[in-house]
Amino acid sequence: MNANESIQERVAEIQGKGALKAEATVERVLKELYRIGFSDLRRVFDADGRLLRPEEWDDDTAAAVASVEVVTRNIGDGEVERVHKIKVWDKNSALEKLAKHLGMFIERVEHSGSMSLNVLPEDAEL
Repeated sequence: MNANESIQERVAEIQGKGALKAEATVERVLKELYRIGFSDLRRVFDADGRLLRPEEWDDDTAAAVASVEVVTRNIGDGEVERVHKIKVWDKNSALEKLAKHLGMFIERVEHSGSMSLNVLPEDAEL
């Protein structure tokens, strides 16, 4: 084994340990993509349509939410209105990545124009 191969093996080993330490595995990435791609925002509300507190959300729903913004407005006579804005991660992107992983999309390259079978110049020696 030459020095270059030894260095490459060591780098791969360190990267592998780092990924394990960060728990970055193929399974975990796919699970997170699944959570986003198949999220259902109805789960952030109770039966009466009121927003649940984030700690009441299930893990799949919480993973799909990118942010929550609360806007407080004074509507007069000491009354306050709160508007909750919920932003979720991009479902289309997550589903596209899952579909590619599953081989659901076939990448095709189309070529228009003439095609020549002569790939070598005519005067080339074989």
